[in-house]
Amino acid sequence: MTIGADRQRQAWDELPEEMRTAAASILGSPIVGATTQNGGFSPGSADRVVTASGRRAFVKTAIADHNEESAELHEREARIVAALGPELPVPALLGASARDGWVVAVYEEIVGRHPETPWRADELAAVFDAFERITRHRAPDDLERSLPSAADALGTDGFAVAGWAQVSAALIDSLEHRELVRELLSGPIGELGILVEELRGDRLLHLDARADNILIREDGAAVIVDWPYACIGAAWVDPLSLLVDVAYLDPEADVRALLAHPILAGLAPDTIRRFFFQLAGHFLAKSELPAPPGIPGLRAFQREEGVTCLRLVRAFSDHED
Repeated sequence: MTIGADRQRQAWDELPEEMRTAAASILGSPIVGATTQNGGFSPGSADRVVTASGRRAFVKTAIADHNEESAELHEREARIVAALGPELPVPALLGASARDGWVVAVYEEIVGRHPETPWRADELAAVFDAFERITRHRAPDDLERSLPSAADALGTDGFAVAGWAQVSAALIDSLEHRELVRELLSGPIGELGILVEELRGDRLLHLDARADNILIREDGAAVIVDWPYACIGAAWVDPLSLLVDVAYLDPEADVRALLAHPILAGLAPDTIRRFFFQLAGHFLAKSELPAPPGIPGLRAFQREEGVTCLRLVRAFSDHED
């Protein structure tokens, strides 16, 4: 299952001519073929394209009139990826253009597919290895100075107790784990900013680790795509966040067994519980907001992610080391 696969993106031939021309200009040749890539939650287009010269690429577009935030995120992602080195498992930016309320970003085409889901052990290990490669490298100084910390990035959207404070009593009452939520909110785990110190670090983070933001190459290596939420923080944040996706797609998955990977080894069980609990508040608070333009399924998905996080809190609470 691919997240958002049932939502049809805008087709290439439906884009304004000036946007298609901008992509062709970046690639240096007219685009003669395009295959729409569905999935994900961006309301813009996403296409694998081929030019008259045979060059292949991946093109993402967004129009501010359809969704202003999406256009801003596409511009931000292009700036971030342009600053990353070629040694990282990230598609290279070939060029970008932004004008008159639209954005076109052209990336290296990755020959690969999204991971199989429910997740396979070998592909999950490949993704953990990719995150480990990324966190071995410091972001360039200019980029690092421009990116938020993980705590600030998550806090902006209601992380920690601020997130839970925005969740309605009616939603909490409807949750299977409502008694667990009330218990944790009334105790030390609910203290504002409790994870700030643990989130600190100097590693480059993706902050949106899900199967639909990952490609598996033919050789089995993983490539991490879609970087608008990049930030700086502790190396464990992305791989631990990915366990939410694993558990969401397979409720029977033994996520505790996945903590053996070196990038997660030594992470305190209490940190894990608090992270999933506070992430649950983050997702559930967002799930009650109005649906953003062009992305009708996002809020329901965020609620499901929040519920999944609470299942993980329960799983780690029931098996304390």
